[in-house]
Amino acid sequence: VEITLTEQDCFTIATVDDWKELCNIVGNDEQKAIDVKMTQDIDLGSEIVMLGTNHGYQGTFDGQGYTLSFDWDAGSMISIAPFKRVDEATIKNLRTQGQITTNGSGLSGLVYAAAHSTFFSCVSDVKLTGGNDKRPIEAAGMIGTAGALDGSDCTLIDCIVKGSITNRSPKTSIAMAGLSFATYNTMTNCLYLGTNNAESDERNYTFGSGTVKLKNCHYLNPCGTLQGEPITVAQLR
Repeated sequence: VEITLTEQDCFTIATVDDWKELCNIVGNDEQKAIDVKMTQDIDLGSEIVMLGTNHGYQGTFDGQGYTLSFDWDAGSMISIAPFKRVDEATIKNLRTQGQITTNGSGLSGLVYAAAHSTFFSCVSDVKLTGGNDKRPIEAAGMIGTAGALDGSDCTLIDCIVKGSITNRSPKTSIAMAGLSFATYNTMTNCLYLGTNNAESDERNYTFGSGTVKLKNCHYLNPCGTLQGEPITVAQLR
């Protein structure tokens, strides 16, 4: 009898159940440094299941150009993103699409908190809506907080943010960033195409707050403090 053995060098995901299994593996501390590849688009629907909730995800997550989509109404939850926390991770070739709505704060289209991590060729196209009577939205298009706790540097290369950020707080529209808020980041060849209702305030940032280093980064619409270089629709075409 001829037997063929196939050994996978990574965890492949193609369904919502695969995503949940991955979240459980990392959440239960069974294996944080696990390499992952998406093999098709995945729609998470309305159920909020975040990767790295209890323990930061480590390893390489390769979206292979596929899209992770969701439609999350989070009530009053805070700190919400498909990836709750990553540490010493590489996320590449991944697209996120959909919306996150909450009466709380702390929203991001890809990762809420990141440290010592690299993001390559990722696209976030997520509609973020939040804020309440006591505090503003505190949101970013791609990464909520990066290296804010220990000063670690995160790197973003060839990344694009679309979507929107809407602060519903009756206070001033502050605490927004086009790509990453509360950051220690290096960004190269990144593009901000999103929209927002940020005021022209030093607490809003087109690319990132804190210590951010930009190289060849452009924006179509500003988000508070101007960073990078402007680009026109004609140039994009």
